[in-house]
Amino acid sequence: MKAEQVDQALYQKFVTEQKRLVFWHDHQGEFADYIEAGLSESLTQVNILRPDQTGGFSAKLQLERHDPTGQYLIYTQGEKPAVDQDFLLDIRHYSAEFHADIASIWLQELGLTHLYLREHLKARATFLNGQDRRRKLQRLVTATDDAVSLDQKMIAVVVNAPEATPFNILRSLCHGHLQGENFDLTKTPDSIQTLEKMDLAEAFWTMMESEFGYQSDSPSLGNLLRRLFISELLEQLPAETTIAAVYHYALPPSNRRNAKVFLTQWRDSHSTNTSYNATAQAIATELEIKEHLQDLSLTTLGDIFTFWEVEALLLSGLKERILQARQAIDAQELSDLARRRQTGYWLANATPERPKSYAIAQAYEALICAVELFTLPAINAMGLTWNSPQEAIASYCSELYRYDQLYRQFVTAARYSQNQGWDLLKSLEAEVENFYNYGFIQPLGLAMDNLLDGGFLQCWSIPGYHCQQDFYRQVIGKYLAQSDRKRAFVIISDAFRYEAAQELVTTLNGKYRLAADLSSLLGVLPSYTSLGMASLLPHDSLSYDANGEVLADGKPTKSTGDRHAQLQTVQGMTCLAKDLRQMKQEEARQFTEGKKVIYIYHDVIDDRLDGDNKESGTLDAVTDCIRELAELAKFCVNKLNASKVWITADHGFLFQQSQPDATSKSSLSQKPSGTIKTNKRYLLGTNLGEVPEAHHGSTVQTAGMAEGLEFWLPRAANRFHFVGGSRFVHGGAMPQEIVIPLVTVTQLRGQQAAQSKVEKVSLQVLGNRFKVTTPKYRFEFIQTEAIGVRRQPITVKVAIYEGNQPVTAIETLIFDSSSDNIGDRTQSVLLTLGSGPFHKSNPYRLVVRDTETDGEVLGVPVIIDRSFEDDF
Repeated sequence: MKAEQVDQALYQKFVTEQKRLVFWHDHQGEFADYIEAGLSESLTQVNILRPDQTGGFSAKLQLERHDPTGQYLIYTQGEKPAVDQDFLLDIRHYSAEFHADIASIWLQELGLTHLYLREHLKARATFLNGQDRRRKLQRLVTATDDAVSLDQKMIAVVVNAPEATPFNILRSLCHGHLQGENFDLTKTPDSIQTLEKMDLAEAFWTMMESEFGYQSDSPSLGNLLRRLFISELLEQLPAETTIAAVYHYALPPSNRRNAKVFLTQWRDSHSTNTSYNATAQAIATELEIKEHLQDLSLTTLGDIFTFWEVEALLLSGLKERILQARQAIDAQELSDLARRRQTGYWLANATPERPKSYAIAQAYEALICAVELFTLPAINAMGLTWNSPQEAIASYCSELYRYDQLYRQFVTAARYSQNQGWDLLKSLEAEVENFYNYGFIQPLGLAMDNLLDGGFLQCWSIPGYHCQQDFYRQVIGKYLAQSDRKRAFVIISDAFRYEAAQELVTTLNGKYRLAADLSSLLGVLPSYTSLGMASLLPHDSLSYDANGEVLADGKPTKSTGDRHAQLQTVQGMTCLAKDLRQMKQEEARQFTEGKKVIYIYHDVIDDRLDGDNKESGTLDAVTDCIRELAELAKFCVNKLNASKVWITADHGFLFQQSQPDATSKSSLSQKPSGTIKTNKRYLLGTNLGEVPEAHHGSTVQTAGMAEGLEFWLPRAANRFHFVGGSRFVHGGAMPQEIVIPLVTVTQLRGQQAAQSKVEKVSLQVLGNRFKVTTPKYRFEFIQTEAIGVRRQPITVKVAIYEGNQPVTAIETLIFDSSSDNIGDRTQSVLLTLGSGPFHKSNPYRLVVRDTETDGEVLGVPVIIDRSFEDDF
């Protein structure tokens, strides 16, 4: 109530009409709080008398003897006294009476115009007696509300719904019932109990019947939700498919589309979808959903997003299909399905902070990698022969590196399932391991052995490729010679191999103002850190000291300080990447000021992985390495204004997830007396001689040394020993070890920079006038350009809206086609309308939103004309 209105009415009695005594009988005590608070300041001269508390005789004495002239408000509650027992009966005859109609006051307070609502408001007195509830209700009501809409808005207040629509009310009620991460289907929510106390429960269930066709002699939230979830599940199945065990839970067919619309909007609600997750889990557990879905086809499962359990079933089924016919499976079809699941409700925006979702999303990624790997030819089946080293290196750089890249990406993605303790991909991991080892690594090693045996070691050079020891002279030196103003930034990442560099280039070419190209160097042999690092320095000659340490121009090169001294001869310097990245822009500029050559040493892979207990993290380290190198290149360009940045490595590496067996070991019968250094993939010394289990060479040929050492390399991908870890190795002559990546990053300026902006592909909807007359309507979209380096895929959510409220189910589409054929870039979506009501004169819009930013990327007017079906 509004106290001011009562104040005004009493002021009229006591001041304007000069009444001394005013009787007010409040039968139900509706104004007890007002009396308790006391009269307004304008009525300070008026006393309140309570005969129902003091007794009638005492009140009579007060009014006629003790204070015969004072003004009194005589207020009572409950039943009026009988005439023959009313001590104040004679006083009533010459006094005034006051009546307060609470319903009329509420009507006026809420701004309602329909007077017939007074009785309805009286029936809702339990709700309206709460001042805070009335204040919240006042924000929702409109002047022309009727009894049904008033009840709906009262319910919205009770359940704390942001808007008084049936969907918002039910969603808020469910969210309020959430306890932590659990949803109890058997317990009546507190909000329902409150509605019952306020005589609003019947109105709530009537609303649910109107929206969803839900009817029950004993309605409950748990039962309603079971029926909604099963109804949407059935809506996602093909027409000829059903699930008999749960079919009885389904709502009538005409109401199922509303269930789908409601649930998709609930999933799309960032503020309440945690309660959706808990509800779905509770229903899936209770109804044993996983068991009922396991016989569905993979195509059917791919369209179901109601329950989380679908993800594991679908993954398991896809894995089995791959294992059964790995080369016959349609890689593009599987990739499309996996991408759709990754961007669907359960996995969208999955991050390591949500470990289970992220592990499933990465498991789909692992499937994609496995299928792409299996579609590559097993080179042991086709045989692998090269006519020259040039052909071998060109083949690896153009095609064969993909085996290593896909293997790495598979192992990295599959690791997340392992970390969850799942055996989900275990059998596929074994198949991938066998394919990579026997179908690629071993035949590749034999092919390289043929080249090495054929004289490659004695003539370690390839036309068209710079040798690693010529890097500074042929690349950096020539660049600096172009102008005295030139500066060169060189990032050397330990054990950064070619396949990872290819991924880095793709990443860099997706950055604003950057363009990256990839070429390769022929690495020195043996392919180990000290020799590789020294070969990249400016020098006239390389050599060894008595202990086998590499010298440049007779000076040591082992430490960063040693290399810094060597670079000072060309106005250069060295620094560590981890130190440079911590510097602010001005500090970094001052640090490198006046230097023409800056060598930045980055050590993630090799640094982490020496030792058997660390080897399992090899490929994760490669992922981190790619990310850090991209950031470092951007730092050099954006903070240090580098025009060009070169990224290269000292050597590559070999890695396999499984432990090598005895066949991968080339044991030496004895250690030669001239041995200076030994490793799993090389032995360095003097007067080594020839042995059948190893290739014999000299660094005079393989590193351009005037006075070098001899070396032995185990054949193919073998190791001399397994001590200290045998999965991550380097030092030998496999392409993964000796094809040294050289990434050239160029800062783009002017028009080239403007054209380098990275944007998501644009969309258009086909057609120009859309009139929806059926419960489901199909819209067609076109991706206006193919994805590429500067044009990224986009994932969108599509729905029809009235104002800010969706009136259809919300569907997700992925536009990621790289095809130049416009027909391949066309997609359609079937939107399901809710039950309405719809009016063809109302403004509706088809809205397409970017799932990443929630920004609108496309919006067109839509007419919804459902009058014919709605009338009949």
